[in-house]
Amino acid sequence: MDINLKQNMTQKITQKMLHYINILQMNHQELTDYIEQFSLDNPFIDICSNIKDSISNVQIDELNNLSVINYETFNYSGTGEYDSFENLSLPHEETLCENLLSQLLGGNYTNEQHEIFFYIANSLDKNGYFPGGISELSGIFNTDKSVLNNCLDIMKKLDPKGVCAKDLSECLQLQLNEESTYAIEKVIINNHLDLLAKNDLRKISKLLNTDIDNVIKAKENILKLNPRPSQGFSERQTLKYIIPDITIVKFKDHFDIVTNDLFQLNINYDYVKYIKNNASDQQLLNYISHRINEINILKDNITKRNTTLLKLAEYILESQKNFFLLGKEYLKPCKMKDASKTIGISESTVSRTISGKYLQCCHGVFPLGYFFSKSSYTTNQDDNATISSIKSMIKNIIDTENKNKPFSDQKISEILHSQGITISRRTVAQYRDQLSISDCRIRKLY
Repeated sequence: MDINLKQNMTQKITQKMLHYINILQMNHQELTDYIEQFSLDNPFIDICSNIKDSISNVQIDELNNLSVINYETFNYSGTGEYDSFENLSLPHEETLCENLLSQLLGGNYTNEQHEIFFYIANSLDKNGYFPGGISELSGIFNTDKSVLNNCLDIMKKLDPKGVCAKDLSECLQLQLNEESTYAIEKVIINNHLDLLAKNDLRKISKLLNTDIDNVIKAKENILKLNPRPSQGFSERQTLKYIIPDITIVKFKDHFDIVTNDLFQLNINYDYVKYIKNNASDQQLLNYISHRINEINILKDNITKRNTTLLKLAEYILESQKNFFLLGKEYLKPCKMKDASKTIGISESTVSRTISGKYLQCCHGVFPLGYFFSKSSYTTNQDDNATISSIKSMIKNIIDTENKNKPFSDQKISEILHSQGITISRRTVAQYRDQLSISDCRIRKLY
């Protein structure tokens, strides 16, 4: 009897623990979906909004300020202003295909022309080019080539300029065609893009028999053109909505941590009482008790999840204070093992708490794993620097260099060494490539 009781208790504890682990790993959206599904299965639960109780008016104002961040610029491995953020998208963004077709609405076109327009718009590559050109259209549509050429020309005149071009050269040419003052630019685009990519302006100057200053001016004008007409439009298959689980709000003299626990779960005791009063058998009463127990377990596990998440957020804020005060270049290396010791939970629990969750602050939106670097560099001051901070330092060095004599990777390695960070030339080159920054030969003015 005692053995059976012990086995039953062990089984119940294990089931509850597994349920907690499952809840702990859920991010805000997953937990919201889970609660909604749970409410459909359990008639005795009431879900109330908890937002007024959890966030003050001042915090709401601060969160509204945070919400104006341009999520289109977020790129976790890019080189833009927010170059350490996860890719994010707004709830509905127009694709390039949709934009092009909308520009053709109201035009006096035949059904056949609309079919051709639709095919071209849906066949553009990731850059907004139509590399197949007339030869591809001829293989699809059994119509006169003049009709196909006319349709393609109409598409090429749409915005953004350069769209539906066959390649990069034609894309840039389309953006210059309306201007008659870009003779040198057109020659370079048609014949010398390879030399321009190598920044060999002196050779271009000799080939065109023109002054180097004219070539420099032409290069500046070409760099103003858009090589990717698709830029700024969403790719429907990559849309991703991210709701931060933690928001750290910076005030003048302190920080506030806001957890995204906007739901309060309650038991609808009035409904329970009504059902019990009208219950005619023990089986129904057992069903009610079972469902109420499910709600209590869910409430307990969500509370534990939120408490653990809050403790982890407090640890991140405390250990990365300079990051939140001064910016991402001040991010320090931090291991999950250190967090587990400080918070008093296992390292696996820290890992599950981090999984799939995001933190929003004045610097943007970051995955929680961003604050726990796996790799770091030891400085001469017995301190550590993360890969992210090293990349920021490399970018700052390049941004402030003399463009007539840009730094080589070896020189950047030496500059970092003088600042107390030992890093090889090859690693500098690797990080520079990851930042999408050209080598010194390309960065040189000419």
